Amino acid sequence: MATYIEVVIECRKWQSERVSDELLALGSAGTSIQDIQDVLDLPREFGEWVTDDLLKRYPKYPLVHGYFADEALTDVKKRLEQQFLKAGMPLEAADYTIHPLEETDWSENWKQYYRPVRLSHWLAIVPAWEKQANDDPNTIYLNPGMAFGTGSHPTTRLTVNLMEIALKPGDTMIDVGTGSGILALVGAKLGAKEVYAYDYDESVIDTVHENIQLNPGITNITVGQKDKLNGVTQQVDMITANILADILLPLIPEAANCLVDDGALLLSGIFRDQFEPIMAALKANDFYVLEYRRAGDWYAIYARKGRQYRPKDSL
Repeated sequence: MATYIEVVIECRKWQSERVSDELLALGSAGTSIQDIQDVLDLPREFGEWVTDDLLKRYPKYPLVHGYFADEALTDVKKRLEQQFLKAGMPLEAADYTIHPLEETDWSENWKQYYRPVRLSHWLAIVPAWEKQANDDPNTIYLNPGMAFGTGSHPTTRLTVNLMEIALKPGDTMIDVGTGSGILALVGAKLGAKEVYAYDYDESVIDTVHENIQLNPGITNITVGQKDKLNGVTQQVDMITANILADILLPLIPEAANCLVDDGALLLSGIFRDQFEPIMAALKANDFYVLEYRRAGDWYAIYARKGRQYRPKDSL
């Protein structure tokens, strides 16, 4: 049985999503966030979740948990401090704890903090273990396992909102860095004819297949292991990518080759200090921007290929 190193960071000074992204960039096998606000913000249609027992599970400040396999405590500590210092988020001793953890201690326990998420006015993400006997066509059932993508991150909601605008029934679509497969599943729900879900991490492929099986009627998603769009030759109507900005930048020219003329490119996972470089890269690669949306410090961008198609009210 594998032994993991667990890192727990208390978010008194930074947003929990930003801390989660830095842990993932460092190589964490996954992250979980304990933030009572996520529960307090749930719409009423999910029922009454806030109980005294539930409130006791949450600390005063959000906590972000990261998990690293087959590494020494001292190695993780050194890399952790270097990563956060480079990101302009220097860690103090009071900000985090680090200790060994058996795999079975966290691979199931994180589920107690995963609650239904409303992605849009009609589409919701519900944990697989709360699946009802009668399937709701407006619900996506999900078990993210160790893959990124529970629907709770604001960049996911921003992307889904833009997909509702940009995706037309019958479109073909590629989701890059699919993680749990959440955007691929949303694409299928929105009427995409064919969806290709790619991720660099081969370990999440089984998770995506399992999540497809959790949602009866979805049979048009092809899953594969790829580094961004390397080796992809087909052209599609839409490409989505909700990943870190340092991966989005080299992805943009690849996406230009894999989109039909005037095809849609939806990019998310963009922190505020990376927004202008991403916008500049899009323009340099013959994309025009129809819309961008912001949630806190995070941005999502809706662009299309071919500036000759650019309407007057676009960028």
